[in-house]
Amino acid sequence: MLPNDAVVYVQKASSPLVSIQIFVANANAPDTAATYGYRHLLEHIIARSIPGHDILVETAGGSLDATTTRDTIRFEWNVPPSLVPTVASTMRKFLEWKNTTPTEIQREAEIIRHEVALQDGNARSAKEAWDAVFEDQAISMLGDAESCLKATPSQLVTLWKKLTVGSQIVVSVIGPVDLSGTTKLIRNEIEGLPKGGPKQWLSRSINGSYGTKQTAAIVVPPIGSSGSVSALIAAFGASGKLSRPFVTYTPSARPSVVLLGSQDPAEEIGKSLKDEDPAVAFRYGQAYLYAWIRNQLATPSRAATFHGTLLSAGLSQRPSKLWDQVEYADYQQFLNYWRQIQAVAK
Repeated sequence: MLPNDAVVYVQKASSPLVSIQIFVANANAPDTAATYGYRHLLEHIIARSIPGHDILVETAGGSLDATTTRDTIRFEWNVPPSLVPTVASTMRKFLEWKNTTPTEIQREAEIIRHEVALQDGNARSAKEAWDAVFEDQAISMLGDAESCLKATPSQLVTLWKKLTVGSQIVVSVIGPVDLSGTTKLIRNEIEGLPKGGPKQWLSRSINGSYGTKQTAAIVVPPIGSSGSVSALIAAFGASGKLSRPFVTYTPSARPSVVLLGSQDPAEEIGKSLKDEDPAVAFRYGQAYLYAWIRNQLATPSRAATFHGTLLSAGLSQRPSKLWDQVEYADYQQFLNYWRQIQAVAK
């Protein structure tokens, strides 16, 4: 951790490319009905804010990507080691961004319109689950064209300045790099950010439940807290009984949702789980959750995303800690979440 409370994580790994990711948390500026989709709009505008940068990266055999989640905006570069200094400098320019136009806002709002319309079935089910469970607190991070078109340049600049303080920043770097040199390089680019207040995530109150014949969702407590791993074991254990399962979950410092379901339209979760022995599901759930953690660490890009997401949730969060929590998960807590899944599955 730097003096301004920004966090830098660097790990050496054998790979042709280096994954460099910066996470900008919104703990101090949560989404509201008045700023619906504004962070997503910022992600789009800022990723395009340096003319020719994307071409430079792609010409070198790399890539630039950006995503917005309920907790962070993430910019990710996968580049050859020689391009790391350029990316570090660009990262600082992104953080110092402070100019846009109504024309840019309109252009990116229309792109967001298409992006929302093209969401797959799992993403739409996840939104339905959040809306059902958290109701008015489930404001989508994606927004829509109508909400984004209401934003003014000054509103976006003000919001970005509020977001980009040290306490809300995590940088995660994994690849063939020199640990000391890369850490110093990243530090030099972000240590000048103002410290900001401590990261304090507003909680979410549970207002409902969600389940259909093909999908079910339960609330996961803040990652690392009591019950969070037990909820995930229940979800993964239930998915293990389905023929074409999926599980959707992003670690969060706040109560969140894990969605499980079947991509087979003829398969019904409730019927599949009706006679299942929970003790067997518990062991399957542990095994599948272990596999999920390993999958999050399978490549430098995935691992940098996983480490950055966990660190954004809290300094004590690490994959190794999550692994230990799976091993020592409480069976009685698991049973509580298992029964919740059975209750909401139609």
